[in-house]
Amino acid sequence: MATNYAVKSILNSYDSDSLRDIAEHGCVSGCAQEHIYYTETSEFFDKYESDIEEYLADIYGEDFMFHLVTDCHDMTDMKNKLVWTFIELVASDYMNQMTDEGEEDLDGTDELWQAFTYRSTSSILCHHGEVA
Repeated sequence: MATNYAVKSILNSYDSDSLRDIAEHGCVSGCAQEHIYYTETSEFFDKYESDIEEYLADIYGEDFMFHLVTDCHDMTDMKNKLVWTFIELVASDYMNQMTDEGEEDLDGTDELWQAFTYRSTSSILCHHGEVA
């Protein structure tokens, strides 16, 4: 998997417990404390737009992103929805990999990144039912 700086940023922003909370409860619950407000999610999207779009397209395809944002009221709403979806997927993928690998909780960007990228993209896709 190519380096995805947006994924690294999320893994740097949240520890294992926070990622578990995000995976279980979603960003709407407020547990993604670094990405609660529109200003935060818009800034994150603007900085990592291509990484976010590539990640979502790899998992769900281009059509998914279109359908996800069709009910958005404006660009800010669209950015927020895409960022929260991205963060939730990163958290879910992280938790799936830790469960599958039997890993203990890891802290620190390098350890999280190594564990996260241990598998290929096709293995991550299996968790989302896209690849057999």
